[in-house]
Amino acid sequence: MVLDEVVKYLADQGLGTLGSTLFKGHMPDTPSAVGCVYETGGSPPDLGFGSTAVRVENPNVQVIFRGEPWDYDNPRNKAQQAFAAMAAIKAPSVLQDPDAATGSIYLLVIPLQQPVPLSRDGKNRYLFSCNYAIMKEPTA
Repeated sequence: MVLDEVVKYLADQGLGTLGSTLFKGHMPDTPSAVGCVYETGGSPPDLGFGSTAVRVENPNVQVIFRGEPWDYDNPRNKAQQAFAAMAAIKAPSVLQDPDAATGSIYLLVIPLQQPVPLSRDGKNRYLFSCNYAIMKEPTA
């Protein structure tokens, strides 16, 4: 799955530890300094000419980093590091789901904007976000 593959990729890039400081689909309240990848709406798949077979999947993900209440720079820097890592994914890059025997072939990852501050959460912690459009071969 895209979510598992992207989270593992970001962990492999040194942006956190899976299940400790880097999560998928849910950002726990503690610790304060964490990252999370969320699935968001993507674009329709590309179909084969005259066929209903999916040739290219087009999902989107959102990557958010959070810091301590007094710390603006660390979550901002993590978001920028994730931006560079995600933008570096070009065809053919294989991203591996930690629970799967094989990976998926990613054709392109397009940052949809620069990392931006979202707001502060209920505990006054800074949040930085960036959204990414992904083009990948269908998962078998």
